Amino acid sequence: MLSMPALKSTLPFGAPFTWSTISDLDLFTVNSRGDRHKDAVKTLWILLTASTLNLIWTQHNKVQYEDANPLPLPQWFELSFLGWMTSVRRWLRLQDHDCAIRTSALHVLHTLRGQANYRRLWEQHPNSLLLAPTAATN
Repeated sequence: MLSMPALKSTLPFGAPFTWSTISDLDLFTVNSRGDRHKDAVKTLWILLTASTLNLIWTQHNKVQYEDANPLPLPQWFELSFLGWMTSVRRWLRLQDHDCAIRTSALHVLHTLRGQANYRRLWEQHPNSLLLAPTAATN
């Protein structure tokens, strides 16, 4: 198992997904690659943790109270990705087009597309960040 410093160095922007960084945003840090984009990475991080915690909570309740089966691991990855992208897409639409954090967030997301952990999900859902409305079909 990788130590925290080793793990942090393997992440594109150095933001580890740990309970301490989820529960205490003051502990949120980025590596030197993420310094320029820290506000954007932090915004994306907040959206990721919020959507992931929501998914965990709703799935827990379905299993606990509605006698549903737990989701298979691939579905967890896909649903957490789609929930996160939905939150990100809404946040991006609410920002001014010339907002520096918005521009930085788009750069960060473009970088994440090439990461092994995200590549398959981006390929499965290439329009997950489509910001323009699509034409209605009959």
